[in-house]
Amino acid sequence: MTSIGDLRTGFTGDVERKDSLGERASGLAQATKDEIGAVAAHAQDHPSATAASALTIAVLAFAAGYLLGQSRRDDRIYERFW
Repeated sequence: MTSIGDLRTGFTGDVERKDSLGERASGLAQATKDEIGAVAAHAQDHPSATAASALTIAVLAFAAGYLLGQSRRDDRIYERFW
């Protein structure tokens, strides 16, 4: 999402920003809060889609972990007991 401050900078060339580190961090924190708010609003508007997305991610993460675990398994039985 674009804030109104970004639109007022103009489009005729490079804009040299003289923001301090604190101002940039504050802007980043505000942009992050805006995005989190948008995600939360979407989750409230569409709870079943949110649950389906979370479930899909969990299943994919489980499958990836299972496959990685199986690929590291040692198939030589006689060495496991010694």
